[in-house]
Amino acid sequence: MKKLWTRREILATLGLTGLTLASGIRVFSGRAVEAASSGTTTTETLPGVNILSFGAKGDGKTDDTSAFQAAINQIKQYGGRIVVPHGVYRINGSLKDIDNVMMEGEAANKTYWSQPGYLDFDKGTVIAGNGNNVLFASGMKRGAFSNISFRDFALLANPSSPRNMTFVNCSFSKFIAILKAPGGESESYHNFQFISCAFTAYETGALFLGRIIDSLWDQCIFVGAKAFDWMQAKSNMVVKCRFEWINRDSAVVLSGCQLLQFHDNYFDRISGNAFEIRPGNAGISIANNMFNRCGSGTDADKKDLGFKDIRKSFILLFGEFEDISICNNIFRKGLSGDYNGPLCPKYVFSKRDKINNCRFRFKNNECTNGFTDGFLYDEEQTYERIQIDTDQVFSSLSEYVVGLARVAAHDITVYNSADVKISSIPPRLIVYNQAKVELDGKQEGTVFGGQVNGYPRYERPEVIVENYPKQSVTGVMKEEEFTIPVNDFVRGSTVYVSLGAGPDTQWKLVDNDNATMRMLLPLPTGPSNNKVYRAAIHIPAGYAKDYVKLKVSSSSSGSGTVIVDAYMASYSEFRTRSFLDKMMK
Repeated sequence: MKKLWTRREILATLGLTGLTLASGIRVFSGRAVEAASSGTTTTETLPGVNILSFGAKGDGKTDDTSAFQAAINQIKQYGGRIVVPHGVYRINGSLKDIDNVMMEGEAANKTYWSQPGYLDFDKGTVIAGNGNNVLFASGMKRGAFSNISFRDFALLANPSSPRNMTFVNCSFSKFIAILKAPGGESESYHNFQFISCAFTAYETGALFLGRIIDSLWDQCIFVGAKAFDWMQAKSNMVVKCRFEWINRDSAVVLSGCQLLQFHDNYFDRISGNAFEIRPGNAGISIANNMFNRCGSGTDADKKDLGFKDIRKSFILLFGEFEDISICNNIFRKGLSGDYNGPLCPKYVFSKRDKINNCRFRFKNNECTNGFTDGFLYDEEQTYERIQIDTDQVFSSLSEYVVGLARVAAHDITVYNSADVKISSIPPRLIVYNQAKVELDGKQEGTVFGGQVNGYPRYERPEVIVENYPKQSVTGVMKEEEFTIPVNDFVRGSTVYVSLGAGPDTQWKLVDNDNATMRMLLPLPTGPSNNKVYRAAIHIPAGYAKDYVKLKVSSSSSGSGTVIVDAYMASYSEFRTRSFLDKMMK
């Protein structure tokens, strides 16, 4: 009975039947594979040669460069495969002119751990360099490699743009770097694919560096070194990969990159940040990933690496980028070791100081159990240079929502029904509350219903006081006062004040005894009918008096009249229709 092979089945049985690549290149291990063609069943086997037939020794000592090059020269004329039996094949030079060449070993070796007994480099097919040479030097066009361990090379290949170079079920270790094309230069890499490969490098800084374009990493494992340090990379995909025990300040660094996708990956036990997003990036999608136990500041041996707090987050943000999307991910804190160690990370995000335009999308992520200290660490502690386009409605109040509201580009609404203790209520946060909320800091946003630090809150927006008759302040000879009643419903919360006034004025908030509580910003100069003063005034939770007063005076040194023709104080930021009508006249 005829069997039709799907791409998934071919990948799953690669060690037996080989791989059919999207480019049309086929790699086989010598067994016949049934294929459907115009409704008929055909059997095909690609021609192949054994590397031993060209004089290769595979003893780990003899230089087998000439034997491999001779096999490549023969196969490339018509296309075919080179079978490389188990052994250690020493390559002290470089191989060139890879075209229509498929090279297949017997097995890639386990290279996951660095401890003695875990690295079985000599049990499968190993191609080893001398530590300073480049394996593929020039002339690469089309090639596919499977079931081979590569180790001890300076680079896998020089910068090049082949039509397709694919590595399947291969392992890589003891490289200075796998691919390296410094940003800002004309050289780059194109069209490399790594599928089900393992990269283990404890000795080097980063594996894939610089300008790498139109390339793919699918179902790969990265251990030890930084995986990607890209500058001006473009149109790459990293999917279903695992990043673990990376003893560096970050696993992925992006600078000036475009159109990158990181989807369905797993990041676990990164000593520093999983991602470091620097200036100049555009069109970056980080979606459907699992982030766990990053930012511990320690290595796999529990050694303290001396990282600052900015490295103790899942994602480090710089700014000056655009169209960055971080959506549908799960962020979880955990013990830094397998069974012990401190919980990490401290934060989900950290922000580098002095860099503007840090705005990105962050939607449908799970972060409630994702940090120990806070959602965001800002190196400047101002939170002014970051804005997040995020979800607008949440079903419960938590420290995660508080941190998000602190830097949100829009208001966030929460429907809370459980008692909770949080740090503060930021201005962008609106809480519809049915429980008791305990705050360590200020309530600058609005809470409707329930209690905050024992004080009740209005169930809806309330006008505290309104006054429409015109009142005037002449020169510096007189101050005009406006009284705002204070009751339990506004203690510890924010009162919003709106006034229509002109020309230029100075405002201050005083208590019952006329002691200054706060100086407010002066009203800007301009036509009086365009000048509406709006201010958010925080009433301290411990304020025991019955009212506060706004005092207005002219800031001009000469004579003149300031007219205040409407005034309103309210609980929540809104203006009544009557106030709006007054302002329009």
